[in-house]
Amino acid sequence: MKKNLLALIVMLCGFAGIANAQSLAVNVKTSPVVSVESAKVVKPVTEVKTDVTTLAAVNAEKKVAAAPTACYTHTLSANQGFSTTYQWTDCSGVVRQQHIERGGSTTVCAQEGTVSGGPWTKNGPCQ
Repeated sequence: MKKNLLALIVMLCGFAGIANAQSLAVNVKTSPVVSVESAKVVKPVTEVKTDVTTLAAVNAEKKVAAAPTACYTHTLSANQGFSTTYQWTDCSGVVRQQHIERGGSTTVCAQEGTVSGGPWTKNGPCQ
């Protein structure tokens, strides 16, 4: 009888272990297995390269001329009690530089927004 009782306990413990393992398996989330064979290519890389090349060719054909830069006369003055060096871009796109002694002034034609170096006055458009 002890033998039967021991066999019964072992069997019940085995069932309890299986039941516990099954309840744990229910709570484990598994991710789907994806194989390379099942992957679907939506758009091959060669198409993207072709699109970029085509876009570059279209843009090259549609070159838009740069908007003309506005040029104005500017009076450059060294009237602050010291001499100064000015820098600006002329209407041809050339960067110019000129030193003006204390108390002196000059007028130059420069692209709008390119004058630097000291006090200056923006006048009318260049002639």
